[in-house]
Amino acid sequence: CDQLTLRDLEFAFDFSASVVVSSLATLGRLLSCEEKDVEQWHSVLTKIHRLICSQDQCRRDLLLKKHGGVELLLATLQACCDGVVLLDVIETFDEISRSVRGSLVLTRRGVLPVLMRSLVWTVKRTPHDKQLIKSFHVLIVRLASKEKQFGIKARLSGILPIPLAIVQQSTLSTVPRTTLIPALQLLRLVATKGVNATFLGKQGAVAALMKVIRSSASSDPRILKAALDALAAVAVNKSNAAKMCSNGGIKLLVTMISEWHCHDKDNRHIAMRKTLLTILKHTTMTEAGQKAFVACDGVRALLETVHLAPAAKDLKQLVTMALLILRRCCPRQPLPVTSSKHCIAFILPCHPSTENESTEISATQTEDKTNGTFSCGANGEMNRLHGDDAVCYTEESAVTRDRGDVSSQEEKSSSSGGSSSAGSSSSILDSEADEYIRSWEEPIDLSFFDCFFPELHATQPESDCHTSTCQSSTIDSSTCAIDTRCTAWPQPSCTNHSAPVLESLYQPALPARDGWFCEMASPDKYGHVTPTALEPLHKLSKKDERLLMVEDVERFALSDALLNRIVFDLDAAASHGRKKSTDEITSGDSCHDNALKFESRFESGNLRKAIQVRPYEYDLLLNPDISSNRHHQWFYFKVSSMEAGKTYRFNIVNCEKPNSQFNFGMQPLLYSTQRALSGVPSWTRSGQQISYYRNHFERLKSDGDDQKKSPSRTFYTMTFTLTFPCDDDVCYVAYHYPYTYTNLQAHLSELKALASGHHIWFSHQSLCTTLAGNACDLLTITGPINDEDSTASISCKDRDYIFLTARVHPGETNASWIMKGVLDFLLSTDPVADELREQFVFKVVPMLNPDGVINGSHRCSLSGKDLNRCWINPDPLLQPTIYHTKALIQYLVARDTAPLVFCDFHGHSRKKGIFIYGCSNEGGDRAEEALPRILSQLAPLFEYSSCSFAVEKAKEATARVVVWRQMGVQRSYTMESTYCGAETGMYKGVQITTEQLEMTGKVFCQSLLYLQSHPPPAQGLPLATQSDVQQGDGDGSDESLLTGLDLLNESAVSTDDSSYLEATQTKDELHV
Repeated sequence: CDQLTLRDLEFAFDFSASVVVSSLATLGRLLSCEEKDVEQWHSVLTKIHRLICSQDQCRRDLLLKKHGGVELLLATLQACCDGVVLLDVIETFDEISRSVRGSLVLTRRGVLPVLMRSLVWTVKRTPHDKQLIKSFHVLIVRLASKEKQFGIKARLSGILPIPLAIVQQSTLSTVPRTTLIPALQLLRLVATKGVNATFLGKQGAVAALMKVIRSSASSDPRILKAALDALAAVAVNKSNAAKMCSNGGIKLLVTMISEWHCHDKDNRHIAMRKTLLTILKHTTMTEAGQKAFVACDGVRALLETVHLAPAAKDLKQLVTMALLILRRCCPRQPLPVTSSKHCIAFILPCHPSTENESTEISATQTEDKTNGTFSCGANGEMNRLHGDDAVCYTEESAVTRDRGDVSSQEEKSSSSGGSSSAGSSSSILDSEADEYIRSWEEPIDLSFFDCFFPELHATQPESDCHTSTCQSSTIDSSTCAIDTRCTAWPQPSCTNHSAPVLESLYQPALPARDGWFCEMASPDKYGHVTPTALEPLHKLSKKDERLLMVEDVERFALSDALLNRIVFDLDAAASHGRKKSTDEITSGDSCHDNALKFESRFESGNLRKAIQVRPYEYDLLLNPDISSNRHHQWFYFKVSSMEAGKTYRFNIVNCEKPNSQFNFGMQPLLYSTQRALSGVPSWTRSGQQISYYRNHFERLKSDGDDQKKSPSRTFYTMTFTLTFPCDDDVCYVAYHYPYTYTNLQAHLSELKALASGHHIWFSHQSLCTTLAGNACDLLTITGPINDEDSTASISCKDRDYIFLTARVHPGETNASWIMKGVLDFLLSTDPVADELREQFVFKVVPMLNPDGVINGSHRCSLSGKDLNRCWINPDPLLQPTIYHTKALIQYLVARDTAPLVFCDFHGHSRKKGIFIYGCSNEGGDRAEEALPRILSQLAPLFEYSSCSFAVEKAKEATARVVVWRQMGVQRSYTMESTYCGAETGMYKGVQITTEQLEMTGKVFCQSLLYLQSHPPPAQGLPLATQSDVQQGDGDGSDESLLTGLDLLNESAVSTDDSSYLEATQTKDELHV
């Protein structure tokens, strides 16, 4: 019985299929007849429609290409003009398109273009056939999602006015809902193309849609949803959005948002509310839309929607969109500062040939005094006083300064009391200053730089090889006397001395203004010890991020509830000739017992103003670089008078960069004085609820142009919370681990002690003085230099030079910590360091921009220029450190001893890991890639994938490119280090400390042995693989790196870089 039933079913399917095929054949014969029998056509099409509705097999047979069913239906659609027949064809296509496969087949067979042309013809012939036109609209809407470039094809077919006419007609007379909704849906689809939206807007689509929305707002939700979707598509065009604003569309949308917020308590119409916000987002792209939104109280309406977020999880998308609109519409506000410039004005020296500029400088300084801004100039020829004895410069003294009058400075310094401060040494050739400081347009006489290479001329015995020199007068090349001035600098991490003793030992650095520093920071007094534990990356939840955005918007909407109390203001202090006390500028006009106290007038400090906006929340403003109105990034300030256990929020509101590592897990640094006094002097990663986002404070369009403003350019806010563990502690908060000029001088004093008693040539010289009178240090490190010494395998004159520089950008303190690791290792007793000193001569300029470091700048010197963009033609007057450093390299090149490696250490604020930028010629031997590849094997933090060897046009004036292009140094690098952590490897997911940075400096030195140009031993040096690095310990101990004994017991690779690249691929017996 079962088999019989199955046989009957199979026969039925075959019969139905044969009926469909025979019906298609009949339809084909009808098309070929000259006389059109409409009744017979209708009968055949009705049969085909009934069969495909009842049998799936019939539908499949109709779609088969061999039967030609789709093509026959299309031919009928084009050949017949009768409305009944056309409706039969449309209904047949509609039934087929209900399945996914059917709609795809119809789209591929070209049904949609024919349907659109037939719709145009139908409207022209029978414009009153509403049922047929509605059927066309429904079918086109269903197939449009499968058609590529539907908007273009719709415009070419000419159907754009048809759905718009139906919508406009509905505003004048009653149009059935079944006709209006498909027209609105088709209008939405065609408006997705920008050209179509412009055309529809010119034809009055915006006004028509708004009328439909007003009339159906409370009557029919389906029509309202379709009209809103169509308006959202049309409003993407800016001209249409402007029309909405002029027709009261913003007020209508805000009213509807408020009504739906009140009535949709069950959140059943979230899609409709999202569409309302989408339209509002498009219309507020223009300035007129933003003003209209604020005028109609849209901020309050959207804040009500935002406040529902904690209670309704389904509203997250609405909250995100509402926050975007709110933050966009909040009006731009100026920063609460008197000037966009630094609160201290620095008068730059003028060239001797520019006599007219002297009068301008005098006038500028007079105007600054009138405006309450204190100005001071370059002090190359002036006696600098410290502390309370600071004096103000007169206009005459500022005008008559001359960079060449170096001898007068020495006379004043010597007559004022013997020893000068650490930063006030004059130029190294005072007796020949007039010849040495010549016109910047004349060629450089490199013979004047012989004194900076004492290792090439000294002939002292072996016992004196550790001699260190720091010269402030003309050098006798046959002798290198020890400078006792620098021996008074104590070790920065020393905690055995009390604070007053330490403060008396230190010679303060020279700021841009006499007597500006009012204290020494505790980190400089007590030092820093790296914590043993590594902090994980900070994670901010999406919920906390939304709450921060809501609070930021509420500050505008509820501005009357804010305190806006100024508790710290450096502008007030700078307006007086003498400094105010800390209490005067911290407390303001009236004393507030519950307010924190701030201070930044210490070395490398940067905080301009603090405003208490809530009892435990403060807005902080940073100073730009001196002589500039840009580069707000580095911050370093003191905070005191806190309550233990209370959570304080700090908002740094004038950051510039569009993104920051604070959004990717980085935390600011905190230093506690009470912990330092208890024996734990260390910077620790601290802070919660950290976020970095755009705010509403207006930013100047360009440097030096105060009149032209761009409303679209705003600052960014870096916000975080801190909970202090102790009452009335004195804490310091910083962007990254600070490394001040004082730290450097203390470290150099420590290095002298390390060099004593060992066969180390260590020379400490003053390369030049900066605009503020601080010394730029030059270090020379090598092995014994006596040619007759049997322990020196290579004569000093035959050794390759390694030239290292750092801290050209003051805010990149991580570069100084890497440089510290380099210097510590080179002056250590490690056998690898002995080998390096015998093979190379290291010329090191550890701080190229002392003035910027001392004054808390982020990128520029006191001239307001980026010193790493001045290497092509540095000015000896305005960029003395770059001028002298470049001359040293030119001196080596003239002697045919160009540096084997030049490396400038930097920090990168938006990338993780450590990587190198080099310079490469197309078709070269790629020797410049050798050192980065070695580092990728040795250093756990190094990311070779981030390295680049392209020379961009914007970087042609940097040290790396100039030394490569003008000096011919192929291995000329910029080493970039992260502020945060690593993307891969053993340090992934944690924040780096100073220990990892110092260890990177050590590994950098070790990697140089692979580039030695002397005959190597027989075997190759071991390299660490990435897997070995990941298996190593994360404590940064010496066992995690290549040890000196390993290097001495093993041998070096071939001097050919290509041989090295081949050797690194063989990973037998590799170990860390």
